[in-house]
Amino acid sequence: MTSDAVTTLSAALDQAGGLLALVAPSDLDRPTPCDGWTVRELGDHLAASPGRFLEMARGGSVDWGAGSGIPQDRWATQFRADAAALLAHWESQDDAGGADFTIAELAVHSWDLAQAVDPGRSLDDTVAERALAVMRQGLTPENRAGVFAPEVPVADDASVHDRLAAWAGRTPR
Repeated sequence: MTSDAVTTLSAALDQAGGLLALVAPSDLDRPTPCDGWTVRELGDHLAASPGRFLEMARGGSVDWGAGSGIPQDRWATQFRADAAALLAHWESQDDAGGADFTIAELAVHSWDLAQAVDPGRSLDDTVAERALAVMRQGLTPENRAGVFAPEVPVADDASVHDRLAAWAGRTPR
């Protein structure tokens, strides 16, 4: 079954995979807007995300704090392989609404990575719009503690990507 969630997830995965492919060894120690994370830490986390989300979608548990063990030069390749399996899973489901948090996670971390390695890169507005809607619905002050900083104020006319980043506690540049 292909739904809006699966279509948007596919775009979010393409976007994140493309950014991971841009990371060079010289980028690894750069800071990111994700508080306390360098490109090395963010890239490692992002590279493991599709596999971890697939494990969760299948009912398994995941240690999000553990390193992936994926070498940096394999991040994009592993990400894309796991992304294909994750998409196949959601395409086989009658309800792909469970993919929405994955879209939000990928959208925020794609913005983080883009700011660190390619700040002028154009990001997908549809992905950001769905991610922002999901996060506004599900991210409360109680469950954001320890994961996301408080929302950062932005101008009413800020881009959807800047509004998403601000909702996730990042300060848009």
